[in-house]
Amino acid sequence: LLSLCLGGSNDLRNLWPMIYDQARSKAGMEADLCRRLSRGDLNQKQAVSEELGWFAEYAPHLLDKVLGQLPPDPS
Repeated sequence: LLSLCLGGSNDLRNLWPMIYDQARSKAGMEADLCRRLSRGDLNQKQAVSEELGWFAEYAPHLLDKVLGQLPPDPS
């Protein structure tokens, strides 16, 4: 659900089967976010926000599960 490079884990609660087209779309978005994060083009909070936007648009039925994986925001 939440990409490894953005703080997700391989815990079973963070893994979810997706149809092929969604999985491919998400994989491309994840790779782009990880590259941009490693270059410093955005911070982790911005990257996670973009990933949540993907879920809101393409897999809204999974959004609550993803939000449940995020650590509490200290701010």
